[in-house]
Amino acid sequence: MRAGHPRAARPDLFRGEGAEDERNDAGCRSQAAAAQTDEAGLTKAKAEKFLTVLAETCNIARSCEAAGVSQSTIRRKRKSDASFRAGFMMALAGAYERFELVLLERFFNGTEKVVVRKDGSEERMRELFEHAWSVAAQDAP
Repeated sequence: MRAGHPRAARPDLFRGEGAEDERNDAGCRSQAAAAQTDEAGLTKAKAEKFLTVLAETCNIARSCEAAGVSQSTIRRKRKSDASFRAGFMMALAGAYERFELVLLERFFNGTEKVVVRKDGSEERMRELFEHAWSVAAQDAP
């Protein structure tokens, strides 16, 4: 770095005092620092956060938001990294499995519905899927 360059005079101003950023004398990131971020721009921690939220929600947009990455970054990562792609598919498969279990439970056991009457009293009832299906069939032309 040339002598008159601002980084040469006060490198702490550009990296933050006590920063753990590993840079060489030319101001370039070292190989160790570069290894923490892959070619898609995704750190290991962000990838793990994305996959965790995806497994919980089955929602790619919400998972990207939670991990602080864009959907295009995830698309690039899926195309370039086979292990990430496998983790992505496993997270989706687990989320879909839980989703199916919830649907089956609601189909067989119904859902609880609270009906509030005009006088303010409440009645709890179980709304069964078969009932909802038959009502929809009656309303159909």
